[in-house]
This record gives sequence, structure tokens and C-alpha cells, in this order.
Amino acid sequence: MNIEETKKFVQKAHEKQLRKYPENTPYYTHLFRVGNILSEYGFSDEVVKAGLLHDLVEDTDYELDYIKENFGDDIAKYVDFVSEDKNLPWKERKLEYIRKLFSNESPIESIAISMADKIDNLEDSKKAHEEIGDEFFKKYMGSKKYHMWNYNNYFTELEKYLLNKNNASLNEMLARLKKVLKYLNNN
Repeated sequence: MNIEETKKFVQKAHEKQLRKYPENTPYYTHLFRVGNILSEYGFSDEVVKAGLLHDLVEDTDYELDYIKENFGDDIAKYVDFVSEDKNLPWKERKLEYIRKLFSNESPIESIAISMADKIDNLEDSKKAHEEIGDEFFKKYMGSKKYHMWNYNNYFTELEKYLLNKNNASLNEMLARLKKVLKYLNNN
């Protein structure tokens, strides 16, 4: 499937899901933005497609084998490294995600997908915070403390991971993440 076909598939697969904020926003809009971010930073069509599919295993009844059969082994591998185990408690799940993502086995493409996902989520959080303040965290995230703990922990590990990597796209994405994270930590 090409990117447009992948977008149609993703839209159908997630058609009944909505974003937490803004309310009643179709979930697939987040996936489209993740794909756009990856494209903006020059990643391949394969990585863009994996970005579009990154929540398929977590949030639908589709399994990784479906991605392998229909999109190929590489895309399935990229998605696997950015998929959380929803059977684990929240904190344990977040720590395991970070451990797996920043392991030596994780492909750099999965790091890029994860960063694009975090950029979009954090930019949405920033916009919501600008509109309704800390009420956003109380209403949609449970707690600003836990939300920021997760993102700050992720960011610390990401900075360590990228320390010896000379990848201009990832470094630009890191700067973008840093900027929005700084806003959320200080407001």
C-alpha cells in the first residue's frame, strides 16, 4: 500500500475512536499528523507508513502479523518497537516502553516514529493548556505530575540515546520536543 492507501486504511481502522482533546476530534487526525511530521523531517515512505500505523496494535483488534502480511517486515518491526503492552499497569507500561524503545535492538526509524508521536501529543497538550490551563491535565490526563513524569523520563532517555548519533532530522525533532516540554514544565 502507498501512503494514501495507508491513510484510508488507518482512518477506517480507527473510525470509532476520538482524541481526548479537542473533544470529538477523530483519532486518526493524530496519526495523520504523525505521518506529516515524519515526512516534514525527510523520513522515507516506509517510516511515514509505520508512523500512520503506530497505534494500530495498541488501539485496535489488529495484530502485528497483519502489518507484516500487508505492509512488510520492516514496517511491522518499527511498529512493534513503539507499541506499549496495554496489559501492564500504567507506570510499568511507560517504563517498559522506554526500556524497549531505547534498547540496542530498536531501529532508529522507531525512535523517529516515537518522537513524531510525542511531538504531536505534546503540541496538543500545549495548545490545550494555553486554552484551559491545568484543567486540561485534571480532566484528560488524570494528573499533570504523572503526565510530565512520563514525558520528562522519556526525554532524558532520548537525549542519552541521541548523544552520539549524528542525525540532523532527529536532532531537529529533539529541539522541537525540548521547546514544547519546557513550556509544559514551566506553566
